[in-house]
Amino acid sequence: MQRLLSRYASPGSPGMAVAVVQGGETVLVESVGLAHLEHNVPIDGGTVFHTASVSKQFTAAAVLLLEREGRLSLDDDVRDYVPEVPHLGETIRLRHLLWHTSGLRDQWQLLGAAGWREDDAVTNRHVWRAIVRQRALNFEPGSQEMYCNTGYTLLAEIVSRVSGEPFAAYCERELFEPLGMHATLFHDDVHAVVPRRAESYIRGESGSWRRFGLSFGTVGRNGAAHNRRRPGPLGRRAAHRPGAREGPDRAHVRAGASGDRRGDLVRERPVHR
Repeated sequence: MQRLLSRYASPGSPGMAVAVVQGGETVLVESVGLAHLEHNVPIDGGTVFHTASVSKQFTAAAVLLLEREGRLSLDDDVRDYVPEVPHLGETIRLRHLLWHTSGLRDQWQLLGAAGWREDDAVTNRHVWRAIVRQRALNFEPGSQEMYCNTGYTLLAEIVSRVSGEPFAAYCERELFEPLGMHATLFHDDVHAVVPRRAESYIRGESGSWRRFGLSFGTVGRNGAAHNRRRPGPLGRRAAHRPGAREGPDRAHVRAGASGDRRGDLVRERPVHR
C-alpha cells in the first residue's frame, strides 16, 4: 500500500490517508505526505479531512431520518418549509433537491457571477442571499439532472427547521454518534478550529503548492470534517436510497447523495461516491 501511495505524494507535498475495511472492520490504515506544509505536519490515521461534497450523503440521511419519523415527505413543496425561496412558476419538491433535478441555479455560480473569489470566506448568510434572489430556473423541476449544491444548502436548512435545532447538532446526535463517528462534524463556523485538520492545497501555475480556498462556513453541501477509523453499524442502511425516473421521457436520476452509483466489481455490487 505504501508503494502505491508514494506514487501520489512526494517528500514535502500534500498527501492522503487510506483505510481498508473488510467484514465491517478496519484492517489497514496507511498515510503519506503532509497535512500542513507550512509546519511540516505529517498525515496519520488521526488526521481530520475536509470531505467537501462527500458530506452530501449525511445531509440526505438526515432528511430520510425525518421522513421515516413522518415529520416530512419527499413530495413536499420546498416552500412549505422555506418560504423565502422565490416562487419561480414551478413546484420544487424535496426529492428534486436530493436528486439534483430541481432546476435551481448553483449557489457557487451565483456567487461567482456576483464577484466572489474561490478563496473568499463564504458563510450561509452570503449563500442565502444568492439563493433567495434567483429569478428563474435552469429547467422544469424533474425534467433534467444537473448537479446543484444549492439543493443541499436548502435541505440542511429544512432539517434545522423541522428538527428545531442547528443542522450540525442534529447530525451529531442522530447520525455521527450512533455510527461511532466521534471525530466527524459539520464545520458550520468558519472561525472554529478543528484539531488535527489537514489543510487543502492546489498546485499553482509555477508548480508550487498553495492553499486551496475551502474557507466555508456553510453546511449541507460541503461542510463536513471527518476522520473514521472504524465503520459504524448503520452506514449502508442510512446511506443508500435509489433514485427514480421522474416520468416518461424525463430525467433518469441516480440517488443524488443517497449513494450515487452502483456497479459490478468482482461479483460485488459497490455503492460509491
